[in-house]
Amino acid sequence: DELLLVTPQLAAPVTDKFEQQKRMKMLLEHGKQKFKQKPRIGISYFQDHGLCGTSPEEIAHFLRHSPGLDKSKIGEYLGEVKYLNVLYAYVDTLFDWTGMDIDIALRDFLQHFRLPGEAQKIDRMMEKFAERYYNDNEENEYGKYFGNADAVYLLAFAIIMLATDLHSSQIAKKITFDEWKTNLKGLNDAKDFSESALNEIFTRISAEELKLSDNAMTTMQADTSSTTFMNEKQRTAAFRKETSEMVKKAQELIVSTQENSPEESAYFRAVDPIYARPMFEVAWAPMLAAFSVVFENSEDPDVLTRCLEGFKAAIRVAGIFAIEDATGTFITSLLRFTGLDNIHHLDEKNFLAIQTLLHITHTDGNHLGEGWTLVLSSISQFGRMCLIGSGGALDDGLGDSLPSKKESATLLRSNAESLVGRFRSDDVDLIFSQSKRLSSTGILDMVQALCAVSHDELSMSPPRIFSLQKTLELAVENMSGRIRIVWSRIWMMLADHFAYAGCHKSKKVAVFATDSLRLLSMKFLEMDELSHFNFQKSFLKPFEAISKTKSRFVREYVVECLALMVRAKAGNIRSGWKSILSVFAAQASLPKNESIVTRSFDMLLEIIDQFFPLAAEQFFPDLVNALASYASARRLGELSPKAIRSIRTCADKLASGEVIPIPESNPHPFQGKPGYELWFPVVDALVRTISTANVNNRRIATKTLFKVLRSYGHFFDESLWLLLFRGALVKIFDGLEDIGPSPTAEVQDWLMYTCFKAMHGVVNLYSKFEKPLSFLLTDILQLLKNAILNSNETLATFGATTLETLIQDNAGEFTTKEWTALVEALADILTRNSPTGIFELKIKKSEYRKRKLSHSGGIPAEDPALAARRRKVKADKKKREKKPAPQPSGGGFFSFFSSAKAPEVEPAPPPREATPPLPQPHPVEREEDLIPSDVVSLLVGQARIQAMLMHLIHMRIVTNHWTHLAPAHVDKIT
Repeated sequence: DELLLVTPQLAAPVTDKFEQQKRMKMLLEHGKQKFKQKPRIGISYFQDHGLCGTSPEEIAHFLRHSPGLDKSKIGEYLGEVKYLNVLYAYVDTLFDWTGMDIDIALRDFLQHFRLPGEAQKIDRMMEKFAERYYNDNEENEYGKYFGNADAVYLLAFAIIMLATDLHSSQIAKKITFDEWKTNLKGLNDAKDFSESALNEIFTRISAEELKLSDNAMTTMQADTSSTTFMNEKQRTAAFRKETSEMVKKAQELIVSTQENSPEESAYFRAVDPIYARPMFEVAWAPMLAAFSVVFENSEDPDVLTRCLEGFKAAIRVAGIFAIEDATGTFITSLLRFTGLDNIHHLDEKNFLAIQTLLHITHTDGNHLGEGWTLVLSSISQFGRMCLIGSGGALDDGLGDSLPSKKESATLLRSNAESLVGRFRSDDVDLIFSQSKRLSSTGILDMVQALCAVSHDELSMSPPRIFSLQKTLELAVENMSGRIRIVWSRIWMMLADHFAYAGCHKSKKVAVFATDSLRLLSMKFLEMDELSHFNFQKSFLKPFEAISKTKSRFVREYVVECLALMVRAKAGNIRSGWKSILSVFAAQASLPKNESIVTRSFDMLLEIIDQFFPLAAEQFFPDLVNALASYASARRLGELSPKAIRSIRTCADKLASGEVIPIPESNPHPFQGKPGYELWFPVVDALVRTISTANVNNRRIATKTLFKVLRSYGHFFDESLWLLLFRGALVKIFDGLEDIGPSPTAEVQDWLMYTCFKAMHGVVNLYSKFEKPLSFLLTDILQLLKNAILNSNETLATFGATTLETLIQDNAGEFTTKEWTALVEALADILTRNSPTGIFELKIKKSEYRKRKLSHSGGIPAEDPALAARRRKVKADKKKREKKPAPQPSGGGFFSFFSSAKAPEVEPAPPPREATPPLPQPHPVEREEDLIPSDVVSLLVGQARIQAMLMHLIHMRIVTNHWTHLAPAHVDKIT
């Protein structure tokens, strides 16, 4: 009717628009069907008809905002490796999780699609979610709970598994908060997550499951755990259960519309297998007794087979119900029947038991739990016997217990040959090659047990490497087929074991472990790593432990392995640079004549020359610190100067923008992050070298340090200068206040070649960047004040000279505030440096004698005034024996201090006849008043410094800048 009211001129456009909308709707519906059948074809259909763009951002927007698309297929499409750019665009452009708790952000992420069933697809999605969430919240309060993106990734996966456990009807025993918290222990960058934050997450997940936006339940059990943690039968059971629940809900909906109530029934069918647990707990012990006794006493093949079938079924049921006592007991009993742990003749029963054991490892590995340790110990014995049966040598390391070694060896070889004839050679290999089919829990149990068995084998004498070889095979099979959260837990155990084996005292074992790490690392580096993740760092961590072993051969082999890795896979290395640089740096502690030291240092130079952008992108501080290890070493000869020059090269590259881009329009490109984090290691490395290296290298490092600061100081803002000065430069002068008047030769060298040059360099920096560094004037004056007031006259003199240079070069630009700081510093120095103790100092005769003896011969010859005075005292003493002592007159101690000669003594007036005067001693001539030479030298030195300061004030301030001073400054100086 509305179309009939439209004028003829408008009827055609309206009709066309209606038809267009109708056609578009039909195209959308048709495309949705194609998308549901195959997402790739559906997207191509939408693009061909102009409904969807071709860029990753447009495809991502279409998937997010197009209603009616199958959410399961959206998840499958986003999880494909060839559509990673769409997944990245989907996460980066359509979500903002700033200020959200991680579980709330995860709900927001998962409500628009259903997670796919393939573990690798889920892994890629969760990696990208973790990266985006970490980037959004790295600087706010929500990001403080996480050490890196790895921690976000692990916690996000833990939340998904928590939701599965709490809301799945197939899991009877729900996980508790304490159990969940324990599972997450140490996963936050080797630290724990906040307990309060975990508690809040647990409460929210317990109250509400993860749901899609249309309120359809996200059956996490069917979508993730069924494929990742279940076998084929468990997946089928889960599907049937979900279908049954759907039918049940439909029936309930129909019944609810009826007025009559359903009839009650007295019979209930138990469909949940959990009801079998109590029965099995009661019956397993009698079952074990029956199977064991019958198997041991019977010779009937059919009866034996039934008993072994009972063993297999009991082990499976006990494993499903996690009854570890029953599992371990049944496995132990079965292993006893294999006869592998005792040297005796093997019969048919033993072969049947071994065959059953191998079958259990293939079919029920998910349910063995701690029983894997017992199983793998027997598999190790089985593999040994297969080796012997195929012509290998006997291994005395296992320790035969029979009295006659010859007889036992013969019996062992006979049994081994029988086993080789009965079983295939690859039966053992299949156990480890098929480990990739185990569930996440099953593989973790197996890895833990395998490492324990291998540890025991390596403790033998001589050691065995059978299980260590199988550890390598297991790692290769599971590296690419496991999601990262599971593989990371696997590698935590494998890494510790490989590190232990790499440090083994046996060169054969250590080299095999190191070479295994090399093979695994080369394979692992073929996989890409997103930013902020540390999988490579964790993977290469064992090399760091092995590189510190006492064996020079093994250490050199580690360095060669990493050198090969760098040259072959440098483009794929991300977080692994940290471990590589750490290994090269650790070799600097060895003596110079070690070839490994030169090789490691050459690799650092090669990294700087050929792979600098790759290594410095995230680990520039680690590269500089590695160079500092060689620069600060005292025994590396020409390597240390080369290392110092390489640090300068790194500084040049940093300043030129090879590490981080430098905007031309920004006068201070290094203010804030990451500028602080990149310049500070350069300065700190040179300062550490100055503090610990030998004299020649200290001189080179000091020169290099101040060249770098003078060359690039114009880039720095006030905050960065403050960090560099107070955080690094002041460390050069540590211990300055403890230097005494008579320093050792080593301290004297430090003063001449390090302290004085560094102090002069600091003042020159201030003169060059006076305006940017004006806020540091107080710190610099305090440094010079400490030098001037030191008891060492050489240091004090240089401090005064440096202060004069500071005033001469910068006084013309000083502000009132800076003049105030300078005048107060000068007044404080003059007050504290004044040698007023001359007028109060008295030394007792006994103390003077002690001091004289301590000087090895009395007053030194270099003090002529005191030596002359001493001779004068002796001469006057002889004269007093012949005539009365003269009356005291002027002069006194200060006259003695001012000149080398004592003043002439006027004779006393003639005595009166009635009361002759008593003889009076001259106060200057008393031995008790003599001052030791070291005290005099100290006071004379203070007087010299005081004179220098007065001259400085007169020539540099009064003469040139007196009119520029405020009245308060004039009063202070006066």
